[in-house]
Amino acid sequence: MSFGTSDPQPTNATPTPGRFGTNLRTVRMQMRLSQARLAQEIRRAGHTLGEPNGCTKRVVQSYEHGLVLSPRPNYQRAIALVTGITYETLRTATPDTLPTPEGGEPLLPPFDPARLWKARYERGLSQQMLAEALAEAGAELGEPNGATKRLVQRWESGEMTTHKPKYQRALAHVFGFPYHQLCGHPDPSPATVRTRARVARPKASKKPRARELRALGLATPEIAQQLGISEGTARIYAPVGDRTRQRGLKPETIAEVRELYAQGITPTVINQRTGVSRAYISILTAHLRRQRPRFTQDTIDQIHAMTEQGLSQTEIAHKLGISPNTVRPHQAQLRIKAREATTQRARELRAQDWTKHAIARELHIAPTTVAKIAPAIDPIIKAAIRALAADGIPEAEIARRFNLSVETVQLHIRYAQAKTAAPKLPDPDKNR
Repeated sequence: MSFGTSDPQPTNATPTPGRFGTNLRTVRMQMRLSQARLAQEIRRAGHTLGEPNGCTKRVVQSYEHGLVLSPRPNYQRAIALVTGITYETLRTATPDTLPTPEGGEPLLPPFDPARLWKARYERGLSQQMLAEALAEAGAELGEPNGATKRLVQRWESGEMTTHKPKYQRALAHVFGFPYHQLCGHPDPSPATVRTRARVARPKASKKPRARELRALGLATPEIAQQLGISEGTARIYAPVGDRTRQRGLKPETIAEVRELYAQGITPTVINQRTGVSRAYISILTAHLRRQRPRFTQDTIDQIHAMTEQGLSQTEIAHKLGISPNTVRPHQAQLRIKAREATTQRARELRAQDWTKHAIARELHIAPTTVAKIAPAIDPIIKAAIRALAADGIPEAEIARRFNLSVETVQLHIRYAQAKTAAPKLPDPDKNR
């Protein structure tokens, strides 16, 4: 039930818009007004009539949604002044008898995405190109718009079925015909159905020209811009093929690059010597990759020798014509081997009862490092190891009992046997 107020009344059931709300929305659409703009015009009409009102967008929504079936008299007179149609006509008229409001236009049929797609396709425009053309048209018309490729996609997919007036005028400016030609109920006839098989391809004649431009050394974006096609179409019409033409490389340079690569020189060094990018070096040497010799042991030995001489990775790579990234793992492998040898020697000396300071001086490492890689063993444990070995206990069992490695047990046993064969051994700490 309505109480003749402009404020919506709460209700438990979902309201159904009455004829007044439906007709008001139709008139508003014909006048190209938003709900907020219509509310503003109603407020202005109230001041003109000397009957101020507080119409808002929410009030207009309540009219159109059927929350308020009968506005107050001052609102009725303001609406009649804005639309030029009396309230009684809005309340009783049918869609067929509803007059056109003052300054309004007849409602257009729904927007047909297929017509927009066909108009764009016949002119050879991609979605991105159409968006850029709309933006330029808006600037020329003095109505800047934010047309993007995504917006055109939403129009053609049917996700958006209405356009703002500035987009309508921009579309008309781009295509050269009124906007209403893009509207209408879909026609299932073969002439308007969106199917590529039934629409002529005007861009097919551009294929020979695209290939000519490619032969002249033009890049894909330049070909697309000159012919007014998308970059994807330019790639299809004029495949890249031998991409060295784009760089204008001379035959002598190409031969030099391939010769250096065949000698085992890396792309990084070839780039430094010839100035050709690594990407094009990869293209030029694709057929040589399977024929390229593998990394030889002589090169590895050279890396180890230069590393022992104190040369850096960059210096070694420059001398051998390889990448520093290739030198790095071989140097790391050499360091691992040296570390393992140092650890083994420290444990041997520790088994001979050398102190950690004596081992550190002998191997040129820190005493704390000796304590980590070759910790001292209690003399009682040493004696027990030798006694168990003399009794014939396996070395693995001895190592398990004292929580030692088998190598450590073997070192102590070997030292004990050597000490028995030569009872007088030199003192490692003497004269040091």
